[in-house]
Amino acid sequence: MSDRRQFIKLGVAAVGGAAVATAVAFPTLGNHSSQDSQVSSLQSQLDAVTSKVAGLQSQLTAANSQVTSLQGQLTTSGSQATALQSQIDAAKANAASLSSQLTSAQSQAAALQTQLTTANGQLAAANGQLTTANSNVNVLNQVASALLTLSQKEAAVVDAASQTIIPTDATGPGAKEAGVLFFIDKMLHGDYGKNGNMYNKGPFVQRGQTGPITVGGITYPGGTMAGNMSNGYGFHYAMTIRQFWRVGLESLDNYALATYGGSFASLASDKRAQALADLAGNKPTTASFNGVIPADFFFELFFMTWSGFQMDPMYGGNRGMVGWIHTAFNGLNTGNFYGEGLKVTDLMVAKTPTRLKPASLQQFQAKLGITGQ
Repeated sequence: MSDRRQFIKLGVAAVGGAAVATAVAFPTLGNHSSQDSQVSSLQSQLDAVTSKVAGLQSQLTAANSQVTSLQGQLTTSGSQATALQSQIDAAKANAASLSSQLTSAQSQAAALQTQLTTANGQLAAANGQLTTANSNVNVLNQVASALLTLSQKEAAVVDAASQTIIPTDATGPGAKEAGVLFFIDKMLHGDYGKNGNMYNKGPFVQRGQTGPITVGGITYPGGTMAGNMSNGYGFHYAMTIRQFWRVGLESLDNYALATYGGSFASLASDKRAQALADLAGNKPTTASFNGVIPADFFFELFFMTWSGFQMDPMYGGNRGMVGWIHTAFNGLNTGNFYGEGLKVTDLMVAKTPTRLKPASLQQFQAKLGITGQ
C-alpha cells in the first residue's frame, strides 16, 4: 500500500426512496487514525440517516396505505351519506305531507264540530218544539174532553181567532183567560146554536142582495140588508147558527191555508189578524165560503168573542170576571155587595169614580139561596 492510498468507500444512501451507490474518493492524509475516526463517524451518521430514511419510508408506505383505506372509507361514507341524505329528504317530504294531511284533518274536524254544534242546536230546538207540541196536544185533548159541540179542529180555529181579536198582552187578560172558546162552544151547543127563539123561515135576504122577493105569492119590492150580523141579529141563512159556524170555520181554515200557507191556528198573530181583516172586507168570495158571506161570519165571530169576554160568567165565559175587572164593570155590585157600605146615590154624586169589585149573577143567586143554571 503506497503512501498516497486511495480508499474507495461504497455508501448507500436513500434519497427520495431510491438507493444510490456512490464512489467517494478520500485523499490520503498523513493522520490515518484521525481519518478513520472521521470516516467511522460519518459512516455512523450515514447509517443512522439510512435507518431513519428506511423508517420514514415504512411510515410513508403505511401512511399511503392508510390514505388509500381512508379514501375507500370516504367513498363508502359518501355513498352512505348520499343514501342517508335521500332518506332524510324522503322523510322530510313525508313529514311535510303528513303535516299537510294533519292540517286538513284538523280543518275537517273543526268543520264537523261546527256541524255537530249546529245539529245539537237543531236537535234541542226540535225537542223543544216536540215538548211544546206534546203540551199543546195534551191541552187540546183536555179542551176536547170539555167541549160540548165543537170538534177539536173547530176549537183550534175558534181559540186562535178569539185570541187574535182580544189578545193577552201588557194591558191585561184576553179571550184565553176569559174562556171565550168554552162560552162559544156552550152557546152553539144550546138554544142559540139551534136558532132557539128565532124566526128561521124564509125569505132569506143576504146583505147586498137586490131585486124583488116573493113570499106566499106576494112580491115585495127589492132592497138591501142593512147593518152587519151580530149575535144572531140579521141572520138570513137557511141553516142553523151551529151549521153556519161549522161552514164558516172550515172555510176560514181553508182560506188561511190557500192564502197564507198554513191552517189558521198555525199562523203567526199578524197573519191571523190579516186573514180576519180579509173576511171583514169580504176579500174571499162567498162561493169559497160555501154560500156564507165572509163578512157575516167575521161579525158573528167578533161579537161572540166580545160577548164571551163580557157576559156574566154563568154563561160560560168571562171566567173569574177577568173581562169585567179589565173594563172596570162592576156587574151586580152597586156599592155594598162585599160590605163596602157605599150607596148608589153616593156613587152617583162622587167627584171621583170608585172602582168596585165586580159581582156576578151566580154570586147574587147564591146569596139569595137560588141554585144556578
